[in-house]
Amino acid sequence: MLDRKYGDLSAKQDATVLGDDLFSRQPFYQAMKDKKQHNILVCKPDSHLALYEIVDFLVATEVLPICQKRV
Repeated sequence: MLDRKYGDLSAKQDATVLGDDLFSRQPFYQAMKDKKQHNILVCKPDSHLALYEIVDFLVATEVLPICQKRV
């Protein structure tokens, strides 16, 4: 879960929390939301099936455009 000491500090500094698939779970996200912290979390398709079904539908219906850039 979000560390109380550093979570409070980063919330005060208006920092953006970055996290991979291990952090994109309800308890961690809820702790950030409760502190009104900005965040960017990524997740894998096999661990967030419902989310990726919605995204795939939105892409297929051209509601959500996709931009890929390889550097």
